[in-house]
Amino acid sequence: MNGNLCPVLVIVAVAFVNFSSAADYCNIKSCNGKAHTACTYQSTKPSSRCGAYQGSGLTQLERTNILNLHNQLRRKVASGNEKRGKPGPQPAAKSMPKMEWDNELATVAQRWANQCTWGHDSCRDVPRFKVGQNIAYKGTTGSVSSINVLTMVNTWYNEVKDFNKNEVKSFNNGNGPMIGHYTQMLWANSTKLGCGAMKYKVGKFNKFYLVCNYGPAGNTWNQPVYQTLYFKYISISDYAIPMYRQLCAKMVRKGLVQLFVIVLVLVGFSRAEINEYCKLRTCRGLPHTACTYSSALSSFFSGRSKNIIKSGLTNEEKQKVVDLHNELRQKVAKGQETKGSPGPQPPAKHMPDLEWDDELANLAQKWANQCKFAHDTCRDVKRFKVGQNIATIGTTGDVDSLKLEDLVLMWYNEVEHFDKNNVGRFSGRGANGNAVGHYTQILWAQTTKIGCGAVKYKDGDFNRFFLVCNYGPAGNYIGEPMYETE
Repeated sequence: MNGNLCPVLVIVAVAFVNFSSAADYCNIKSCNGKAHTACTYQSTKPSSRCGAYQGSGLTQLERTNILNLHNQLRRKVASGNEKRGKPGPQPAAKSMPKMEWDNELATVAQRWANQCTWGHDSCRDVPRFKVGQNIAYKGTTGSVSSINVLTMVNTWYNEVKDFNKNEVKSFNNGNGPMIGHYTQMLWANSTKLGCGAMKYKVGKFNKFYLVCNYGPAGNTWNQPVYQTLYFKYISISDYAIPMYRQLCAKMVRKGLVQLFVIVLVLVGFSRAEINEYCKLRTCRGLPHTACTYSSALSSFFSGRSKNIIKSGLTNEEKQKVVDLHNELRQKVAKGQETKGSPGPQPPAKHMPDLEWDDELANLAQKWANQCKFAHDTCRDVKRFKVGQNIATIGTTGDVDSLKLEDLVLMWYNEVEHFDKNNVGRFSGRGANGNAVGHYTQILWAQTTKIGCGAVKYKDGDFNRFFLVCNYGPAGNYIGEPMYETE
């Protein structure tokens, strides 16, 4: 091969979306007089600056992988599972829409990638909205095909380690470490994504240049990255894991109680029933919820009720809780859960469906009515001991926008920390000490009954949704199997 010639090794053709006309982009007002990429570079061919270019564009698999990774990382943060930050962890999101691939954004991104110029183009907006941009490149003296495009996307996301969780509500990319790639990926109002790429040779290096365009553009000064969602959750079986009691937290009272709009579920028991609960031996001398709060009205005059908006679950919500629990139990039972540390989770020989239990629900509601984020000391019934999952979620927006299923999924998503080898012998802890008790209580095969209660109330600047689910017979016994594997 003649060393003076520029060999073309591999050429990947890219399908371009035809622009209606170059003039459409030359006259976009949001560019404020700056040159638009599609106006300046009207040729779809790579620039001479690319030298021995080896490939233009992304394969369909690469496009799909880029989009899926963006949505996976957005979900991770939205669900409150990103612990890093300066400080962290990152707050959960009230809403994080799924991104969709946009061919127009991809075509403009590819047009800029074709220039092999490191830096942002001056304007890439489209008639629908302003457009943001992330760029990255990697080089190797080996084959350019060895470069994984997803490592570049992860490089953008990993700026989260330097992101101050307190700036989610008001973006401020000042003089600190670079965090703008991360925030553009997480910008909730950015719902469209389109990327382009160029593979080319510079000196001894084979380079992979990636350009991703986002619309509507993010990183707007003093605007929120996303609307935050406050939540706490904890799972416990008092008899199985007494050490978890230390994790319970009490809510702090704030000011005087003012009841604005109140829709209450007042749970009352007969005197005979109350006496039975007060004498339950399985409580081991600990106060039973139905015994401590024997009056249906007692909790609402205790000072803990704060600004109650609504208490109780509708019949539709009760059915939704049961259906979601059973859907998740069957997913694992069928061997369809691939997550874990390690995973996948083994299929179950037998996983009965949960049934709604009014007695468990009444006790759960009586505890929820206390507006205390902690576990009650005893909630057992004559039939069996009772386990419990609790969670609270909050927003500065409309409390009715908070979804019940999000709380249940927070419990279940601990599966990512659960060691598949512990199914046969529950240890109480997940990988690196992460909590897994919510997940294991949901999956405990000998648990066949569920009953839940809830309350929505105002606490300072937050509107909160507090969910309590009781399970019987209780799960999470140390050393016992969660379920029998096939």
